[in-house]
Amino acid sequence: MKKYILFILVLGLVVNSGCNKKATNVSPLIGDEPAAGAATGPASAVSDAGTLFEKTNTTESAAPAIDSPPEELALETIYFDFDKAALSAAGRDRLARNAQILRRYPQLRVLIEGHCDERGTIEYNLALGDRRAYTVKKYFTNYGIDAVRLSTISYGKERPAVRENTSEAWAKNRRCEFVIIK
Repeated sequence: MKKYILFILVLGLVVNSGCNKKATNVSPLIGDEPAAGAATGPASAVSDAGTLFEKTNTTESAAPAIDSPPEELALETIYFDFDKAALSAAGRDRLARNAQILRRYPQLRVLIEGHCDERGTIEYNLALGDRRAYTVKKYFTNYGIDAVRLSTISYGKERPAVRENTSEAWAKNRRCEFVIIK
């Protein structure tokens, strides 16, 4: 998924390479030392690939460009309890952070993927994955995200994150993941 997001960002940079944008402030990634003479601040950032992504200081009404570092656009995976589609407190906290990102980038469209562990029938897990994806979509719409920007799909137990028969593996497979599609 990270490669997919990085590919989209690189493609966007190639398309926009003809623009005459001037980056004035460069701040390093967290943990890196600033380059000699480089100003630090929130005006711009450098990705782990070393490419400059220009950011503007904006209010919530003005949307920043999608040419932002991939880590800023990474939406957190939401995990569910066994046989449940209800959100836990930790899941609601993660979704609130994800919703803030989506509000900051109103041009983004997101595919919400519902997943289950391997226990249960194919049909049952497809329905449960669908309920999980719908729960996440409903949370986002209640948070003010336009439903037109959100699509859902259920993969049931067909795409496990971890292929083991342990309770830890099953817990990692009961999830909703997010794919930025625009």
